[in-house]
Amino acid sequence: MAQEPAQFALKADLAEPAGGLIARLLELPGLPPVQMSLDGTGPAAAWRGKLAASAGDAALDADLGIGYGP
Repeated sequence: MAQEPAQFALKADLAEPAGGLIARLLELPGLPPVQMSLDGTGPAAAWRGKLAASAGDAALDADLGIGYGP
């Protein structure tokens, strides 16, 4: 009997106000509010997800993938 591949699900949301810890650690000019969201699912050998982040006027939207195998 074939075994189902291991599944990996990840969801994380982060929001901090202006002057927060992340802005300070990254030394972001003006210490803007920071928001991040990561969401993905799939088999451990071919996981896919999306990352969205913003800090002040800067923004990032990315498709992510992690895979391994022969």
